[in-house]
Amino acid sequence: MRLTCIIFLLLPTVGLSQGFLKTDTLTTYPKKIIDIAKQEIRDVVQVDFNGDGKKGYIIRTKPDKAGKEMEIWVNPEYTVFHRHSYFRGDYHFIQFINLDTDPEPEVYRATGYENGIDYEILDVNIKTEGLKRLFFFDPIISANDKTYWGYPWATKSVPTQKTTGNIRVKVSLNHSIKRDGEIAPLKKQLIRPAILLEGNADAFEIAPDRIGKPNWMSLEEVREAVFSTNKPNNSTKENEDLIEWTIRKDTLKIATTDDIGYFPFGKHSKRSQIVREFEEFSNCDINDDRFILFHNTDTIEFFNDTDQGVVQIVCGDISEPACAFVNSFRVGTTVAEVLEYYGVDGVMKPCDISVIMIETGVTGMWHYYQIQNNRIRRIIFETDYMF
Repeated sequence: MRLTCIIFLLLPTVGLSQGFLKTDTLTTYPKKIIDIAKQEIRDVVQVDFNGDGKKGYIIRTKPDKAGKEMEIWVNPEYTVFHRHSYFRGDYHFIQFINLDTDPEPEVYRATGYENGIDYEILDVNIKTEGLKRLFFFDPIISANDKTYWGYPWATKSVPTQKTTGNIRVKVSLNHSIKRDGEIAPLKKQLIRPAILLEGNADAFEIAPDRIGKPNWMSLEEVREAVFSTNKPNNSTKENEDLIEWTIRKDTLKIATTDDIGYFPFGKHSKRSQIVREFEEFSNCDINDDRFILFHNTDTIEFFNDTDQGVVQIVCGDISEPACAFVNSFRVGTTVAEVLEYYGVDGVMKPCDISVIMIETGVTGMWHYYQIQNNRIRRIIFETDYMF
């Protein structure tokens, strides 16, 4: 029987070794929390996730009929800061640690199954009210002059090095660790850096020569080292995929060669891979090459392009937040997050935008993000396929 583990932890940035501190799990909830959840609650914890000295709430609901749970971050004033849904695995660990110079802590998250856990660092962005994955990583515990796999329940602290205006962690980029099992694909991230931790030596040992020589690096330095594309190229951030952007009345048009334009749900060569990505969706055939995935009012039509060896989107209409892109775009994503991702700078009044149109630079595919209250409320895909 699989055992589901849930632990919320807060990691303060004090000294050279920062220990994990448990947060309190509430046994009774304020009525406003119950009203915000709108469904049966699994647990509620309090944590200062925005670094202002005041504890907010993180609500996790029990699974809905599709098997998905909702995680809702609520400010101390009972306004929703962030929410996302997910399929629950065997393990769901969340820890908080301040690893840069801004006041809000980063999220150290480990989620997955007995045969594969994903470890990642996410940035809490107060302005966009969202979470941005910085990178996946491999956890390595150093103890008794040996190195071990850093399971989340065995990790006790994180060595850090503070310098003027910066915080660094101990990282190896030249390791030879190989991962298998049910883990997320890296996509644009080239490698999983190995981050050295402190904890119990109760996991399998890893030979030091497989770790390589570690260095002290900031999160930004690590991110720059492990990504090949998606780098800055204009006044806010370099984006070599950005062709141009224009705005007319209430519509922002972005022309790009970014892979998200062509394959928002990842590049897949088989129908079975797509179906596995959309576990909560039903599917049906149109003919031998075309099929539709649907869930409530959401529908996405795909075409199995045997000439190119990939599954292409034909059209789609999405209005529920459960359907997420590989870069985490979904219904509910803010306009600011879209602008930041594509490197669009200089929009005078982003609050006046009603539609964001993404045009792929090579093939005929368009995304239309309908905006309401500065967030995506509907996503429409169109292509030049004619059947």
